[in-house]
Formats: sequence, structure tokens, C-alpha cells
Amino acid sequence: KTCNTLVCRECTVINHKDHRQVELASEAEVQRGELKGIMESSTDMEEKLTVAIERGVAMLEFVDTSRQEVSARIDKAFDKLHQALEEKRLTLLAATNDIALHRTSMLSTQKQEWEMWYEELSRYLEKSND
Repeated sequence: KTCNTLVCRECTVINHKDHRQVELASEAEVQRGELKGIMESSTDMEEKLTVAIERGVAMLEFVDTSRQEVSARIDKAFDKLHQALEEKRLTLLAATNDIALHRTSMLSTQKQEWEMWYEELSRYLEKSND
């Protein structure tokens, strides 16, 4: 039991000082019990590891599914925002066009009036020079 070798020649032939001898059968029984305990705890550990792996796989699937759902919601929100911006853009362009048409009409009318005044002034100046 206290030697570093399985079977110590000195321990089996003579009583080796401070070395305890153990019968092979009894030591084998003790070791079987310890191995059985190790195997049982390994089985428990294997079951725990299997459960942990299954939970890990489930979490990975959950994260991937969540990512896909969030990505879809983001895309949907940005599509709505894009549509709203496009509608606002078209509204602003139409308003700009309306303002430009109104101002063009006003300026055209004003120009015609100035041309009429110019013609009248020109005629008046011609008559006064005569």
C-alpha cells in the first residue's frame, strides 16, 4: 500500500520496514468501489453536460430567431419611413412647383404691365419731342 510499485519484492519476501501490505482482492474491491463512484458521478456529469449542451443549442436558435425577427422589424420600420419620406418629398416638390408657377404667373403679368407702361411712355416721349 505504501510502495510506489504494484508488487514490491521486499514487501512480499520479508517484512519491509514501514510498508503496509494489502491483499490484491481486497484492494481490487476498494478500487472497484471507487471506480463505480467515479463512473456514477461521470454519468451524472454526462447528463448535466448533455442538458447544458441542449440548452446552449436552444439559446443559439433563440438568438438567431430573435435576430431574424428584429431584422425584419427594422426593415419594415425603415420601409415605412422611406415611404413617408418619399411622400413628403413628393408633397414638397408639388408645393415648390405650385409656388414657382404662381410666381411665374405674377412676374409675367407684371412684365406685361411694365411693357405696356414702357410703350405708353415711349409714345408720350415721341409726342413731346414732336
